[in-house]
Amino acid sequence: MPTTAYAKECGWFLIENGGWAVGEVLKMDKEVMARVVRALDATDLALLTADDLAMKDLLPVPSKPNEVQTFSSFLDRKQARKGKAQAELNRQANPGGFAPSVANAKLAITKLGISMKFDKFHMRMEIEGYDKPVGEAFGDTVLKLRDVVIENFDFDPGQRNVEDAARLLAMQNAFDPVREYLDGLIWDGTPRLDTWLSVYLGATDDELTRAIGRAVLVAGVRRVRRPGCKFDAMLVLEGPQGRGKSSALKVLAGGDDNFTDALDFRQNYKEHQELLLGKWIVEAPELDGLGQSDVRRAKQFISKTHDRARAAYARTVEEVPRRCILIGTTNDDHYLKDPTGNRRFWPVVTGKIDLAALREARDQLWAEAAMVEPGEADPVTIPEHLWTVAAERQAERVEADPWEDTLAALLPKLAKRAEGELRIATSSIFASALAMEMPNVTRRDSRRLGDCMRRLGWTGPKLIWAGDKPVRGYVKEDGMALTDGE
Repeated sequence: MPTTAYAKECGWFLIENGGWAVGEVLKMDKEVMARVVRALDATDLALLTADDLAMKDLLPVPSKPNEVQTFSSFLDRKQARKGKAQAELNRQANPGGFAPSVANAKLAITKLGISMKFDKFHMRMEIEGYDKPVGEAFGDTVLKLRDVVIENFDFDPGQRNVEDAARLLAMQNAFDPVREYLDGLIWDGTPRLDTWLSVYLGATDDELTRAIGRAVLVAGVRRVRRPGCKFDAMLVLEGPQGRGKSSALKVLAGGDDNFTDALDFRQNYKEHQELLLGKWIVEAPELDGLGQSDVRRAKQFISKTHDRARAAYARTVEEVPRRCILIGTTNDDHYLKDPTGNRRFWPVVTGKIDLAALREARDQLWAEAAMVEPGEADPVTIPEHLWTVAAERQAERVEADPWEDTLAALLPKLAKRAEGELRIATSSIFASALAMEMPNVTRRDSRRLGDCMRRLGWTGPKLIWAGDKPVRGYVKEDGMALTDGE
């Protein structure tokens, strides 16, 4: 039987039955344990084969600078003999003495020919041969990788090292499929960007609708090119349920992989943030069911540029820049609860939605948006001269309050005229107009009154003079006084 030997810093040892030894541990070509016969002498060395001589130079000590090169040679040999898996693995994890390190884990995975990539947009790994993106199943995938390494190379790099090696190898091949999609588009020169809401979603074709449609798609491109850039507006598509609003958004996004319709502003903030990961267009459906506090929460959420979330494979929560745009849908026309601060909502009434035409035009819509994006405003918004028109549309969506009719009828009679304006104390409004005593008025009642008064054109509450003392109240320009003075 040919003599086999193994180079170890402690010396060479001849092993009976054709095996080799590492210190006191024996690793056999066959599933047989053997004893050390003696140290090799000059005669034994003369009988060493070329393969043995090559093994003589291997020094698998972790601190040695040639560790990676040594391990590479080791894997080449073991992969060539991968059919001879050893039963002793359950007794000695690393019979060759190689360090269970990240570097060695990377080398083992690479030698197996496994290709790993990291999808930066969807925040997930892709592994060749694995039939789905690695997300929640990352732990199972690591276990399989570790098992394959052990099976092929009789080497256990350890669970944590395989995890880190997988991440590092994937990051070396990072890519962004949505960015690549946009960069690969060529615009045919036919303008569609300003009219897509009217042509494909049946909206009225006016200057504001054109500006909104343009801004939304440009923002979609910019969020891909510059994740985390500011865009604090949300298009709201209005129209009857079942007309295809959500389907149209899914078409624009390119399918379920880039789209979700599960954003609910009644959920907690953490659920909101993690929902956005890996999505390009995020729909907030049926805004009509939101309460006043939900709408306020929505405004705050829309304005954010980063989210704290944990990717499915990650160990910790990270600050993740937004790559998506938010779009709301509703079948109601009074979904805003607060008369002020609604500039973030861009309402558009939809008509007949042509999904087939939108699907056909999708690439050219994004191609045009990608072409013009560098020259658009920063942050993306509608032109300033349209802000007033937009505010009027937003005001039309504010839910009416029954108090308003009562106040509109009684305030002109109850208010006092002074210095060209109407003045009225808050206590007088509650007592005389709403039949409520101040000790029974809650903070919610006060906020509700303030909303109603502002919708009716009053300012306040603030200090006003009522007789000879200051009180909290509201003021309004006295139209009658202006008329008298003209």
